[in-house]
Formats: sequence, C-alpha cells, structure tokens
Amino acid sequence: MSATATLLEFAPDGGVPSSRLPGWFWDAWNRTLSSVRTHPAVFFPLIQFRMLAPGAPQWNLVTGDTELVIEGYWRSGNTYAARAFETAQDRPVRIAFHTHAAATVRKGVRLNRPVLVLARHPLDAASGRMFLAPRLSLEHALREYIRFYQAIEPLAAGYVRATFEQVTADYGAVIARVNDRFGTAFRLPGRPGHALSDVPQSPTCRLPRLASICQERVAEVRERLRARMRNSSLLQTAERVYQAFSVNA
Repeated sequence: MSATATLLEFAPDGGVPSSRLPGWFWDAWNRTLSSVRTHPAVFFPLIQFRMLAPGAPQWNLVTGDTELVIEGYWRSGNTYAARAFETAQDRPVRIAFHTHAAATVRKGVRLNRPVLVLARHPLDAASGRMFLAPRLSLEHALREYIRFYQAIEPLAAGYVRATFEQVTADYGAVIARVNDRFGTAFRLPGRPGHALSDVPQSPTCRLPRLASICQERVAEVRERLRARMRNSSLLQTAERVYQAFSVNA
C-alpha cells in the first residue's frame, strides 16, 4: 500500500483504519488524531485531503457561509440533532456537523458562526464510541472525551451548550436558545405538525431491530465498564468535565 493510499484510508474524524495494519499502528494513529482534532490549522487540511479519496465521506465542514455548527463527542445525539433541525426548516440551511472535532467548534466560534455543542455523560458516550470502534480502549475513549470538551471550554461564551437529554426531550427549546443567543430565526423542531419520530436516524441503528440491538449492546458495554471503572480517576475527571459543561447547559 502506498503512503498516499494509507493516508487516504484514514479519517481525521476517527474512522476505523484497515485491518491490514497492525494494532500498534492503529493505537498510535488514534492518539495522534485525538490531538489533531483540536487544532483547526492541522485538522481541516487533513480532512479535506481525506475527502479526495474515491468514495470517501464528504463532511459538511465549517466555513464563513455556514449558518449553524452542531458538534459534540461521538454518540451525543449529533446525527439526531442535525437531522431534526433540517427536518424542521422550511429551506435548506448550511450546517457543519459530525466531525466530532473540537477544531470545528473552535473555527466556528472564530468565524462568529452560530455554534451548538452537545454532550452526554462520558460513560454513555464512551460506551457508544467503543461499540462503533471495538478495538478502542475505554481509557482512550475517555481521554478523547476529556480533550474535546477541555479544548473548547475557553470559548464557552461563543457557543450554546445542550445535553443529550435536553436534545431528545425538548429540542425546540434548545434551538430557541440558539436563536436568542445568535439572533437567528430558525424554525423549532417539535412545532405543531412536525413529528420528531419522523426524523431520519443514524445509519448505524436505522432499522428498528438494529436499533434495539444497538441499545442493548451499548447498555451491556456501559454496565460492564461502569463496574470496571468505578474507582477510576480518569472516569472521575471525565465526569467533572461533563458536570462543568452541563451546569451551564
């Protein structure tokens, strides 16, 4: 495999690399990506290069024309939030989302774009992340989580916060806060005549049977990890990060 082909096979958003490569390389790559995803000057050239590969995902990256940024750590309601928002609007809205990169939040704030940041309890988010990437360790997933939210905390005045529970319980109220903060006039999800049950789901758990399996397996992983990490200082740090985020959400 050529060096170019190898680079194109990796996604700076945390995509799973080829099984042809050794585990130590995969671990080192993910540690590197965890840092890369916090720095706009490095992250965006890499992900744009990744998008050149045939059949590569085409992310909606933040630019000066972006009307709304929706970002958060994996499994924090990112896909649901973006799709529910799009479904509620009466026109196409340019959204940047789903890179799971602090760099996206940082660039969005720097460009003075409306930014919505999502968060979920770290054990729930890390369990879901590990379900999607089974070779990822819990320790690495928690360090990713901590790095993401700590990297954007100094910019908190430039974005609206929302927890997973707030998005799934009353997303309209969340978007109302975005409108108030940024002077936008987005239509609110959950308004009369707009059923949130009709919102397209993540492809990972789109079918009802697969959704049930996803939820059951993530719950199993979460409970195993909770027992294992009961006295973990790393989990305690991640929980403090989440509490600091959610207290102002």
